[in-house]
Formats: sequence, C-alpha cells, structure tokens
Amino acid sequence: MKPSIFKNKEIKPIDHNKKSTYIKTVNTNITDTLNEIFKNKYPFNIKVHIQTINTSLDTYLVSRDNNSIKTLHDEIIKIEDIISIEIIKKDFF
Repeated sequence: MKPSIFKNKEIKPIDHNKKSTYIKTVNTNITDTLNEIFKNKYPFNIKVHIQTINTSLDTYLVSRDNNSIKTLHDEIIKIEDIISIEIIKKDFF
C-alpha cells in the first residue's frame, strides 16, 4: 500500500498576481481653480498641491496657456494630465 498525501479539499488556490486598474476621476473644478489662481495679480504667491497621473507636487504656478501650466521650478504640466489641484495657502504680503 502506497502512502497518500493528506490535503484539505476545501482549500482553494490563491491568486497572487496583483491586478490593478487606474480610474481617472473627472474633476470639473480644475478649470475653476486655475481661473481663481490666475485672476490674481501675482499667481506665484499661491501655493498649490497638484496631483497628476504620475506625480504629486507642492509648488507655485507661474503661467498658463490653453494646454499646460508652468510651475516656479520650470516644470510644464499638461492640464489634461491633472487629476486634482488644491490651493494650500495664499501668501499675501
């Protein structure tokens, strides 16, 4: 007689392959927030937190055109890549 291996038949194999999806939430307040920032005379005095698809930044904005914004550190960010933008504080002198 051969020895048999005892295995619990109710144990199901676990799938260890991590599956992840990225869902972009549409934030309609991005243009409103950008309009609020750039209506001031000195937009570079307003600190903002920008969440993009790839990165998260705490920076100041310098300029804006139809498709992108430019930060104080010479980074150019496309507006379509922005997930959320929040004003952290306003530095008025």
